[in-house]
Amino acid sequence: MIRLLLRAAAALAAAAICSPLAAQAPASAPIPLALIEGLSGPFANAGEAVHRNLLFAVERVNRRGGVRLPGGARPLELLRFDGKGSSEESLSVLRAALDRRVAFVTQGNSSAVAAALVEALNKHNQRSPDARAAVELLGGRSGADQRKVQLLALPLRCTCRHALAALVDVMRTDAAVKKVYLIGQDYSFGQHVRREARARIGAARPDVQIVGDELHPIGRVKDFLPYAMKVKASGAQAVLTGNWGNDLTLLVKALREVGVEARIYSFYGNALGRRRRSETRASAACWQWPSGIPTSTRRRRATSTPPSAPASPSPRRTTSTRACR
Repeated sequence: MIRLLLRAAAALAAAAICSPLAAQAPASAPIPLALIEGLSGPFANAGEAVHRNLLFAVERVNRRGGVRLPGGARPLELLRFDGKGSSEESLSVLRAALDRRVAFVTQGNSSAVAAALVEALNKHNQRSPDARAAVELLGGRSGADQRKVQLLALPLRCTCRHALAALVDVMRTDAAVKKVYLIGQDYSFGQHVRREARARIGAARPDVQIVGDELHPIGRVKDFLPYAMKVKASGAQAVLTGNWGNDLTLLVKALREVGVEARIYSFYGNALGRRRRSETRASAACWQWPSGIPTSTRRRRATSTPPSAPASPSPRRTTSTRACR
């Protein structure tokens, strides 16, 4: 994660050299970065995590003297805008950010919000080439989202397809897994995870039976116990989910409460926090960290902890590494 954040900051610093707005500002003025995230509502915890991580990278760049430009080094300034997890709200605060002559927009959660921001910024940059802004996509994106991105967009994570390939690499070597339960959020990303997971599991482990496959409303479920009971009744040894934010936290909590002892294969297990992971009897963590380096050399890592392992703040890790294609 640290390497990803530092590369994100380096990418922004490199783009700053070419930014008309950055070049027009006074020599000592900070370079403003707008973070447009859901900082309130059901996914506020995920938005705050993005803010903390990006703030860490910005502060580290500033401690090293800021961004070196032809007119002298300048610090970075991170500005928070609450998009409330909504495309409409995010577009509204984007206008407010552009009014403040922000040259760089960052966003981490929701492919739907990312697509809306990219489309809006593409139009803005065409209308106002002397005030164009770049967008940095910290989250994973589908192929459709990435095809909309023009030159000044900087996606810094593997796509859903790449992340699932890493998780299925771990499952391929896990002989204990004979039954898998798929559960996800009912929107474009969750639906894509569902389709891709079925295809990849079928190809890598034809002996594995998919005993559950369902989608739930995104951000609206407060009690995951009915879903957890279905997982327990299915006898699954593994649960694969693309859930994130509070939907992941509540799902893991419900699985623990009903005594599910399945491994949980998740994109975002690291977002649960060490305490939540160690509390989960199912050792509910198999997650991937995107490296944020060029596709030709990018690597994925997936970690998992077997259900028989004792709860520990530092669970044993099994690592799978293979180049993204």
